[in-house]
Amino acid sequence: MQQELPVAVDNAHMNTFQIRARFNQNRLTVYQGHSQSVADASLASGKLVLAPKAADSLWITTSFLDAMRDSDWAMREGQHRILSLHMSRQGFEWALDHAVSAGFDPERFDTETQWQRALAHSPVRVQWDQALSLNGKPAGYMTPRLGLALEARERFLSEWISDISDVTPHVLKIHQLVLDEDWEAAESRVPGEQPYPLRHSLRQRLGIAA
Repeated sequence: MQQELPVAVDNAHMNTFQIRARFNQNRLTVYQGHSQSVADASLASGKLVLAPKAADSLWITTSFLDAMRDSDWAMREGQHRILSLHMSRQGFEWALDHAVSAGFDPERFDTETQWQRALAHSPVRVQWDQALSLNGKPAGYMTPRLGLALEARERFLSEWISDISDVTPHVLKIHQLVLDEDWEAAESRVPGEQPYPLRHSLRQRLGIAA
C-alpha cells in the first residue's frame, strides 16, 4: 500500500486546473477501464496487455471519480473491469512535460494551425474536464486526463508501470452505496487524493495555479 505524502490542500484555487492523485515519493496511481480479457491477461502477466486492435492512444487519469465517470462505474461496454496501475512519477511528469492541450489554448499558441501542428506531433494530449463529486455535482475545479500515444504509449507500457491491481469489486461496492444514497459510507471508501506537487515551470505550462 502506498504511503501518502503530507501535502496541504489549498482551497483558494477551487475554480482552476488541479491534478489530484494518490502518490508517494516514487510513484502514483492511475486508473483505466478495460475489457474482461485485457484485465485478466494484464493481471496474469503483471504488465498491461492490450488487444491487437487497441486504439493508438491510451487514456489515463489520476482521479478515481473521473475514471468512474468514464467507465460508468464499470458498466460501460469494454470497461467492465477497473484497473489501478502504479506509475512512476518520473514517467508521469515526462508525460506532462510533453503534453499539448486537446483543445485550442490561445495563451500557448498564436493560431489554431500552430496548435493543430503541435498536437499532431505530440506524444501526449491533455484534456481538462470538470471534476465531479461523488453525487455527480461539480467539485469546483478541472481535472486532467492524459492521452498517451507514440513514444509515451510505448514507455507507459514497457517502463512506467510497476504494479497492476483489479479494483472492480471495490468500485461495485461504492457504486451500490451511491445507488442506496449512503453517501457517508460511499465517501469513506473513495481513495484519498491530494494535490500533486509540480515544479513552477510545469505548473505555468499547464495553467495550474500555485
